[in-house]
Amino acid sequence: MLEDPLVRRIFPALILVATTAATVTFAQTPVAPSSPSAANAALVNRAAIDRAIAAVLPSLVRVSVVYLDQQGGREVKGLASGSGTIISADGYVVTNHHVVGRPRRIYCTLSTREEIAADLVGTDPLADIAVLKLRPATPRVFKAARFGNSDVLDRGTPVLAMGSPLALSQSVTLGIVSNPKMIMPQTLGPTSNVLDGEDVGTIVSWIGHDAAIYPGNSGGPLVNLAGEIVGVNEISYGLGGAIPSRLAKQVADAIIKDGRVKRAWTGIEVQPRITGDTRPGALVSWVVDRSPGIGGVDPSVRDDQVSRRGRGPSACSRDHRERRDKNVGGAKVFPVHARSPAPCGA
Repeated sequence: MLEDPLVRRIFPALILVATTAATVTFAQTPVAPSSPSAANAALVNRAAIDRAIAAVLPSLVRVSVVYLDQQGGREVKGLASGSGTIISADGYVVTNHHVVGRPRRIYCTLSTREEIAADLVGTDPLADIAVLKLRPATPRVFKAARFGNSDVLDRGTPVLAMGSPLALSQSVTLGIVSNPKMIMPQTLGPTSNVLDGEDVGTIVSWIGHDAAIYPGNSGGPLVNLAGEIVGVNEISYGLGGAIPSRLAKQVADAIIKDGRVKRAWTGIEVQPRITGDTRPGALVSWVVDRSPGIGGVDPSVRDDQVSRRGRGPSACSRDHRERRDKNVGGAKVFPVHARSPAPCGA
């Protein structure tokens, strides 16, 4: 399962995998950390760092997963390790789908080194978010971390990456936000972000940061100096990438409530325009038959374009991608214009 070559390509340096043959393999050989370490530490108030760590560390867990895989026609047991954070007093834990998506057994190790069994509540491959529920021997109240606002992050904002790299005890690294809306380039290939058939990048603009992360950091929190979760660490391509807390919290809340995420869809695909056309908007490249998009877009007209007032082509394309992140039940209007004389509304 988690030793699939595709998974290793997508999430290098974040999953620690071992098999019952006692061989340990890493998704990627750890590279020298690019975190600012001492240079940035000198610029950040040490007391603020200590307060942020104290706010989240009691909620940090190491996630150990037993799974079954098929190798050479045989069923083989394996062990994967990642990280997670307790987000409610009754023991809900947020982590990555690629850590716990297909488990046989899950255990969480708390910061006190106590080991507690956990159940998988639900997962969302499209956002790469999963929710666990701790199952202690007797009911108890857990220390929970709180989500912060990832939308206010900017380049240079100090952040802490917390988790259990290499399946070791919980640790902390310091860095800064390098890009608050990092999108994976298409040069990595058409399936570079595909996970269980879902293209993770279609709704995730990662928080790029240089706090060092290694195998086992998957699912761990990215924390601001207020001691709030502003991201869930997921990928590493030299820079680390975290799922914004805005998206992670929305998905986690939906899973806790319904066991799954119910998403709306427009029924259209858009792409940025590369011609000299100065009109704002993005090109409608495809319309699904009998979809909501049929009401306002003519699938036979290839020059239809969808726009947001006052927004440029790239912004419009990103807006449409993020609309797929919205829940069902609401309405959204996109003006649609065609080369034909009369524009139509969507």
